[in-house]
Amino acid sequence: MLPNDYSVLGDIFIKGILAYIAIIFIIRISGKRSLSKLNSFDFIITISLGSILSGVMTNPDLSLLEAMFAFSLMITLQYIVTFIAVRSDKFADWVKFKPALLYYDGRFNYQAMKKERITEKELYEKARTENYSSFDEVFAIVLESEGTISVVDRNEHTPESEAKSTLENTHVPGQD
Repeated sequence: MLPNDYSVLGDIFIKGILAYIAIIFIIRISGKRSLSKLNSFDFIITISLGSILSGVMTNPDLSLLEAMFAFSLMITLQYIVTFIAVRSDKFADWVKFKPALLYYDGRFNYQAMKKERITEKELYEKARTENYSSFDEVFAIVLESEGTISVVDRNEHTPESEAKSTLENTHVPGQD
C-alpha cells in the first residue's frame, strides 16, 4: 500500500508541479483552441494532454523534458490540423463531424437518429433537462459536432428563414 521509498512521492510532487507549469505555458502560447470542445479532434488532444500529464507524474522513467516534448508535439499537431482545416473545406470535412439534425419542426429525423444511435427517449430526456414540458415548445434538436445535444426553442428563434440558415450546415442523412 505505502511506497517503500518515499522519495518517489517527492519526485511525483516536483514533476507534477513542473509539468503543470509547463502545460499552462504551452497552452498559453498555443491559444484557447487547445482546450476547446469544438470537435472530436480537439477532444482527443485534451485527453492526450491529460494522459501525458498523468504519465510524467507517475512514471519514474519518463522525464519532464520528454513530457514537455510530448505536450508540444500534441499542440503542434493540433495547430497544423486546425490551420489546414480553416483553409480547406475538404480537409475540414474529413477531420470534423457535421452537426446532425435529429428533430425539426414537429418531426423526428429517424434516419439521422439511427445513424447517430440516439433514441426518441434520449431526446425527450434532453428536452426535459432543458425545461421543455412539451415538444410543442421545441423547434429543432441538433447533435452538435462535439457530441452535445442542442435544443432550439420554437418561441425564441427568429423568423423561420433565419433559423433554417442557422441549421444549414447541419447534416441531414440522404444528402451525402
